[in-house]
Amino acid sequence: MQAAIELDRENTATSLRTTEMTAIQKILDERGLELVDIPPDGDCLYNAVADQLRRIKGYGQATGKDMRRRAAKYMREHKHNFIPFLTSEDDDLLADFEFDKYCHGVENESKDGGVWGGEPELNALSQSLERSIEEEYYGGISSDFQLIQPMGPPVIFGEEFNKTKQLIIVYHRHAYQLGAHYNSTTAKASS
Repeated sequence: MQAAIELDRENTATSLRTTEMTAIQKILDERGLELVDIPPDGDCLYNAVADQLRRIKGYGQATGKDMRRRAAKYMREHKHNFIPFLTSEDDDLLADFEFDKYCHGVENESKDGGVWGGEPELNALSQSLERSIEEEYYGGISSDFQLIQPMGPPVIFGEEFNKTKQLIIVYHRHAYQLGAHYNSTTAKASS
């Protein structure tokens, strides 16, 4: 019986992964884009953003570590914009020392105890880079820094930044058993 349960879980995970990748690939194909694999190392959000920036003149040396520092710095400088959305393990708002600890986790790479990036960090990067970030699910995408996701309504960060070079990263919820993952994109090569 336990073997059947495990097989069912594995089949469900594979099905979700396949469905998600099919949806993402459709969006990318429609946009003339292809996926750029980013290692699933806990720093993928930051490395995906850095990969996008390196494709823009003037950002050739951008790294995931730079993006972590940038996000943490912005969050510290604009604490009042972030603290209402960050909670402790008990679902209480973070105390000042907990917020400082969280920002320290944002700043450090995963191998050094850093936290995974998500919406607060995307918001911080959007604001500090002055680029729009959109979490897109199955629809058309029109903002300048976009996050493609296969389901749900779009969420836009930095909507006011509409005159900068477009950046597009992809969010995968089911690609890996460890959890969420971010990849980058590039224009498809001409055939």
